[in-house]
Amino acid sequence: MKRITVLGSTGSIGTNALKVINEKRDEFQVIGISGYSNLSLLIKQVEKFNPKYICIGKENDAKILREKFSDKIIYCGEDGLKKM
Repeated sequence: MKRITVLGSTGSIGTNALKVINEKRDEFQVIGISGYSNLSLLIKQVEKFNPKYICIGKENDAKILREKFSDKIIYCGEDGLKKM
């Protein structure tokens, strides 16, 4: 199984990549996703793909993610992308 991180998962390329990954779940495991500002879509993606690592652009949104997904590692901003 290939482990995948999708950067920009809430954009058009990222959402299409996740559609392909969803169709081949026996071949791919999403371990990380990131999105800049579409918090609601990112939350849906986290619930569907259960990644360990999440990154979002704004600290306020990262705080919401930390409260909602206490079992995940949440990063924020450009520095967060580098860490992830």
